[in-house]
Amino acid sequence: MTSWLKLNVTKPIEKKNTLLFETTDLGFCSQFNQYLYAVLYAENEGIPLTVNDTANAVSIRFPIIRETFVKASGITFTDSQILFATSLKKRIPQMKEFLKDIRPESFRFIARELFQWNPSLLEKVENILSTSSVPSTYDIGVHIDSDSEMKAVPINKYIDEIKSYQSKEKKNKLQIVVMTDSPQKLLEFKLKKDPSWTIYSLGVPPFDFNTINSRTRINAYLNFIAELVLIQRAEHIVCSLLSNVGRFLYLTAEDSTSVASVDIPKFHPF
Repeated sequence: MTSWLKLNVTKPIEKKNTLLFETTDLGFCSQFNQYLYAVLYAENEGIPLTVNDTANAVSIRFPIIRETFVKASGITFTDSQILFATSLKKRIPQMKEFLKDIRPESFRFIARELFQWNPSLLEKVENILSTSSVPSTYDIGVHIDSDSEMKAVPINKYIDEIKSYQSKEKKNKLQIVVMTDSPQKLLEFKLKKDPSWTIYSLGVPPFDFNTINSRTRINAYLNFIAELVLIQRAEHIVCSLLSNVGRFLYLTAEDSTSVASVDIPKFHPF
């Protein structure tokens, strides 16, 4: 573990020399990635980091960072506002300037330490996976980007990348797990797939996340994490590096060379 990663959580503090990272109701992986960037920036500046992660798309009562990942030290978590802290929302230009020169492997080194699943959450995820139709081993994990997040990547890009991998590895058949929030894209992928492919999915939620009640949101969030875990465990990952989900998968994959991007060739934080 790095010097700032010691398992410990202290009480909220009120100091002027504290940087404050606050989660928002934007996409989950966007929040995870921003948390990583905040940790890196605070460490570089030599300023303590405080995290308030109770405002998010799941619930204002659900501490998304603490519930999802093992708690890291050198970082203070709080459910309330911190007086006199400097919000990182005011440091976005400085953060971007700092982050642009960090090598992708350096991001991965810290991310794989920081983004270790909370055992309690992982147990719930494993229960979801144990009742799904997804086999214990599979070849490829695919995340198909959301139109709302960026310019859409054509499905043919994913198809071509998978065919290239299949040819290179000389595999007669492929078992593929697909993660997407678009029923239309999932259907298009299935229609265009090669006959030698078997497709698995935990299913696309049949609702607008922002309109459902809090209990259903928690279950939908657990399903989302289960999908991430599935993709992480695949031999080969196909995703968009312009997508925050794709970035998270690249950052946490066991081997960076197993990740193939359908758009930009190299990881970039923004």
